[in-house]
Amino acid sequence: MRPMLAALLVLALVALPGPLFAEDAPTKADALLKPSQAWQQINAASRKAPYAKRADLTKAASLAYLERLSAQGGMALGSEALSLGFIQRGAQQWDQAAVTFHAVWANAEHADGLRDQGAMHEAALLANKDLRAKRGVEGCLQSLEGLRAYAAAIDSEKRSSMRSSIENNIANALDGAKQKDAARDLRIAVVKRDPMMVARLYRSLLGGLLGSTHALDGYAKVQSESQGLIELLAAQQAKAVESLEAKQKDAMAKLVASSPDSVDESGKLKRKSVRAMSPLERGVYNADRQLASGKSYAKRLEGAGAPFGMLGQPAPEWTLEHAYTDVKSLGDLKGKVVVLDFWATWCPWCIRSFPAIRDLLKDYTDKGLVVVGVTASSGSVYAARYDLDDDLKDRAEAGKRATPAARMARGTQKADGKTIFSAEDYPAKEKEVIATFIANHKMNWPVVMIDKTEPGPKYALGGWPHAVIIDRAGRVRYFKSGALLRDRVDAVKKFRAMLEDLLAEKAK
Repeated sequence: MRPMLAALLVLALVALPGPLFAEDAPTKADALLKPSQAWQQINAASRKAPYAKRADLTKAASLAYLERLSAQGGMALGSEALSLGFIQRGAQQWDQAAVTFHAVWANAEHADGLRDQGAMHEAALLANKDLRAKRGVEGCLQSLEGLRAYAAAIDSEKRSSMRSSIENNIANALDGAKQKDAARDLRIAVVKRDPMMVARLYRSLLGGLLGSTHALDGYAKVQSESQGLIELLAAQQAKAVESLEAKQKDAMAKLVASSPDSVDESGKLKRKSVRAMSPLERGVYNADRQLASGKSYAKRLEGAGAPFGMLGQPAPEWTLEHAYTDVKSLGDLKGKVVVLDFWATWCPWCIRSFPAIRDLLKDYTDKGLVVVGVTASSGSVYAARYDLDDDLKDRAEAGKRATPAARMARGTQKADGKTIFSAEDYPAKEKEVIATFIANHKMNWPVVMIDKTEPGPKYALGGWPHAVIIDRAGRVRYFKSGALLRDRVDAVKKFRAMLEDLLAEKAK
């Protein structure tokens, strides 16, 4: 495998100039950096920039490094080849990065952990639409077959989580190649083998079923298929919780034996800063959080069947906290096709969906479409975010946080950045901040704030953003989890086709 790797990676471990971005001040020229060091610098520098500009800045810095690397000649082997793949991916050289990652896992001389990393990242790249366009669907499927064989050969218990991660990425790539049934079957196989993957995969499995049809006569089949799947997921998550409970008890036993003063009278870890914790205390802290998360997912699965029962049924009303519009209830919108867009000020993907929402309203308002932005009272106040909206990203200067900062403000913000006030002041301040947010992001559609306890159980929220589509008769017809982005052409086309079908129906 060495000759093949050398042919694929004729690149040197050379210098990256001090300045990574054009705005940076020059430093010492040509500091010698390996790909791993260069990627650390590129990644760290890009994270200082506004969210919407990070990809472009990372691409520019990565291309500059690769140009000098190529001019020098030589090879990048082992872990350095993996870092080289990260830089090529950052440069949006998708095919080259996939080749590099392939060379890492295909080399039997590499350590298992390194090979697993290479396989996981190549599988993730094969879901990229640009790479799929270059290689063709058949080419990508052929690469995925090799990855599936590699993952299936992993029989070490220590590497089981990596096998699951690789196969999850393979399933995502199969989805992109329109191999939906194969992707679903693979995810189910992963869940059956690895209960710890339920929390990662239940949304894609159940969400895929929820969004599989908008036809009234297709709901019975969807509801039937969901029942068995939910039972499987719930049973496996129960096993995951059992495993996490054992892990938590073991971590606590070690802490009590070594440092009994770290535990309070109720037998729980004493509260303190995570940074001040000893390794054993941090182990208990992490085990506590993982167990709490596992129980939370188990609880969600108890009501996972409710959304399927909603299909074709009247949409549930919400308890209104505040309205930034004349729309006060769903009853005000009878006879319209309604998209309930659930969003939050702190959710970047929600904000990135706004341009596509504007497009929908421009094309379909006259045909009877109404979009209602739905946010939930959170009991905390979040400042408006400028830097996450593609339409407004230029308001944020490169390398600086946009103003106001995207942070939680637990009270009236003072000049020194500190906050002081009581919980009674939250509701008014939260309404004020959201009103500012709506204006800043040019949300020219109705927006309401509903009771914070309602979105999940009533509208099948598995995360934000989330959309529920209601027909002219007031019935739930479709669920969509995740962002609706302009550049995801196929997804937008599918969503539009569904809306056009519902808009063509007559009100009853």
